Amino acid sequence: MCTSSTSRPISVCSTCSGPAYAVEAVLIGDDRIPPLHEPLADLLPAPLTWVGAFDGAGGRTVLVSTGRDNTPARRLYEGYGFTWVNDAEVIPGLWVTSCRLTP
Repeated sequence: MCTSSTSRPISVCSTCSGPAYAVEAVLIGDDRIPPLHEPLADLLPAPLTWVGAFDGAGGRTVLVSTGRDNTPARRLYEGYGFTWVNDAEVIPGLWVTSCRLTP
């Protein structure tokens, strides 16, 4: 999980998020993914919790989103028990799928 409480988790996220979003851009055929173009300094003040790995959900509902056409990510989430919530066009032509894991 990435939070601003320590520099290590943020450092890990900043190191892997750019390349990860670049791969997703190739998979979905669109590089307009907002986090791909936003500097880390702009993301830090946002009320975000980035879940990179977990062992159970601690009794809470977890919501995730990925590019609608990012089949590997969708399969990964489904494999962990996430269920589809909806698809949304976040900017013209860029679709995101949201999934939920309910305890």
